Amino acid sequence: MAIPSGNPLAAAPYALVVAAVAIAAPSALGQDSGGQSGVISPVAVASLQLEQDSRELARFPHAMETFAVSDRTYLLAVGRLGAEILDVTDPRSPIQVADMRGGEAPGNDDSTAAAVFAAPGGTYAMTVISDTLQIINVTIPTSPVVVAEIRNGHDNAYALRHLSLELVDERLGPYQAARMMSYSWDELTSIGVFADTSGNVYALLASRDDGRVMVVDVTAPEAPVLVADMRDSRGGFYALDEPTDVDAFALSTHTYALVSSFGGSVQVVNLTSPEAPAPVASMRGGQSGWLPHHVYGGAEVFAVRDKTYALTYGYEGARIVDVTDPAAPTPVASVVNDWYGFGSLVDVRVFDASGATYALAHHDYGIQVINVTDPEAPTPVAGIRDEQDGRAYVYDTAVFASGGGSYALVADYKYDTVRVIDIGEPTLPQYAAELQSRFDSSPSWSAVRVDVEILASGGGTYALVADAADNVLRVVDITEPAAPRHVTDVSGGVDGFRAMSGPQDIATFTMSGAGYALVASGDYGAVQVLDFTDVEEPIAAAEIWDGTGSLGVFEASGQTYAILMLERSAHIINVTEPAAASTVSGTISSEDRFRLGNSVGIGIVSAAEGTYAISPSHFGHVMHVVDLTDVQAPEFLDPAEIELDRFFPSFAEPTDMDAFHAYGRAYVIMTGHSDFDLTGSLQIIDVTQPRSASYASIITSGHIGSAIPDTPMGVEVFAILDRTYALVVGYDVAAGGAMAILDVTDPERPAAVASTARGDGVLNVGVNPTSAEVFEIEGATYAVLVDAGGSTLQIVALTSPDA
Repeated sequence: MAIPSGNPLAAAPYALVVAAVAIAAPSALGQDSGGQSGVISPVAVASLQLEQDSRELARFPHAMETFAVSDRTYLLAVGRLGAEILDVTDPRSPIQVADMRGGEAPGNDDSTAAAVFAAPGGTYAMTVISDTLQIINVTIPTSPVVVAEIRNGHDNAYALRHLSLELVDERLGPYQAARMMSYSWDELTSIGVFADTSGNVYALLASRDDGRVMVVDVTAPEAPVLVADMRDSRGGFYALDEPTDVDAFALSTHTYALVSSFGGSVQVVNLTSPEAPAPVASMRGGQSGWLPHHVYGGAEVFAVRDKTYALTYGYEGARIVDVTDPAAPTPVASVVNDWYGFGSLVDVRVFDASGATYALAHHDYGIQVINVTDPEAPTPVAGIRDEQDGRAYVYDTAVFASGGGSYALVADYKYDTVRVIDIGEPTLPQYAAELQSRFDSSPSWSAVRVDVEILASGGGTYALVADAADNVLRVVDITEPAAPRHVTDVSGGVDGFRAMSGPQDIATFTMSGAGYALVASGDYGAVQVLDFTDVEEPIAAAEIWDGTGSLGVFEASGQTYAILMLERSAHIINVTEPAAASTVSGTISSEDRFRLGNSVGIGIVSAAEGTYAISPSHFGHVMHVVDLTDVQAPEFLDPAEIELDRFFPSFAEPTDMDAFHAYGRAYVIMTGHSDFDLTGSLQIIDVTQPRSASYASIITSGHIGSAIPDTPMGVEVFAILDRTYALVVGYDVAAGGAMAILDVTDPERPAAVASTARGDGVLNVGVNPTSAEVFEIEGATYAVLVDAGGSTLQIVALTSPDA
């Protein structure tokens, strides 16, 4: 229902998608490193669907509410599959910014409800889906965070499990007073919110089948406290019956609520003292001409000039009641069934347009606009019926203003859509846009590793995602990490990109401020060089037809080179002039055990003896080292010198690697997993002297203190201040997609810093990360994650208390 006018929504900075939650106390993974391990608190910043239509919905919503944050307008859509948030600032092009779906759809009769309210600390949403009520922080609409959850039948102890220590002391009194009250309901049908004169915020929960209305203090949204429970035959209440709707409103210094009943009555409640709600008036069937079948849907309170009215509605029409004196509500007008061809009003939203006041109601297969500027003479002015134009088989509506216009959102369960209707001219509603339902579930995890690389060009920062399945290279602007923007897709085989088909591996570099990328193509056996001087319109700069493998970029003698490692050979490509990129040398390994196959990547390290490229092999479980010191004559070192089966058993495979330096020494870090027992592993190797490399440390998932996923798929090393970290992403048997951070400042004693799994507020529910890259913007460190299949990109802030 509507937010009371005295309780404006809090403004907050606008950002694009998923959670703001800090995780993690560090725990040792072995011996003490001898110093304080760094603490990283991953915070989800944004996510972006790369291949799904942003106008799609998980399922048509049963409850909708709109809200404003900063200068943007959002829709909270709640259905049986969960909740979604859409940016509707441009109503003709709504954009999904957060997806909180999960699980299978409950039965059709399970209840849903929603409300949005402001509380200290930001903007919050309260949703009910079946037997679970959640309070969600939507201050950053793109990163909603569940802060409290109440399940049917549980008392306050459930809600207080995660209450911070400072809040325990602050809220101990009302908690103790209400602790015997049970949160229970049989079909929660409506949520209302209001604020008292002290600024405390409360929610009203109407439970139809057990005839109760609960008052919950949500001033501290993380710790909701049940403070009152209204039922008939208690405290003077006798007209609650089966409450279906609640709407709170303020008059002078008092707060009231209208409670509409399925039985046809309306109860007026004084909520000025929320802990002691008091009945002040009621309207019941047969009293003062009040017909019970006229009202059992709901009520909407609105103001016209100096008076306050309630528009009560039900399956046989509506009635407008003057509630300026709450103790003496007076019916002033009726709208009856079949008047102007409509009846069965199910929901009403009041809005202003062109200096007049209107009500938008939905009814039998349509919507109706009613002019209520004169509440004593309501006049229908326009309507849309389903059988006329197929636009409305309505379940719920929401009304909002944007860009000087007024719009209605209509949930249409016949066609499984939400339609946007322009009601700026109420007498002539116009179709504006449509959001089509999507029935498929979140993408499932697979072992397919999608490559992602960071590109710097023209002062901006971009993520490049290799999507082999769709034969495209996706370009995402992450210069503002909280608002990633899908810039363009580069399709293989068209517009001059002849050497790209099924892109698998990417390497990036910058020349004179412009960014370039090398893309190894799985289908053509070639490398495409792309010029991103104009990121909006990348150019095919050059082609290298030496085969398909793993790519790495390095500097030597003032020139920029790329190394392309194939199954049994390595090729050095001079890319100093990207448009004239050419192979300058190559070398072949004579070692029979050398089989890179689908290599997991290349690490470039500078050691005392020169520059080296290092890559593990799927075959033979060995690490291969190429000496790049002389680019004209690269040399393979003996792969037998590092036997990976000391760490990776014969049935395990390496999945990713990265290189880094610490204490003047060079290291590579590699992840791997075993399909046999779903054990994930991570090893760090000292390659300061590549011809005699040695193990530094080994970590295996499942060990006490281990933070790495069961199947680690990607690893990326980064530094914050004077400490070095490794970000590991992959799959966890118990929780799905997972992410872990290790402090590897001392490579021989890595320590767990943070770990998180999908759905805990940091990883978007649609993300099963298989690849990650770390980048820095204005001194802050972020990670960009890409899921299996490349459909979702998510950005996570890697913050440190010392940073």
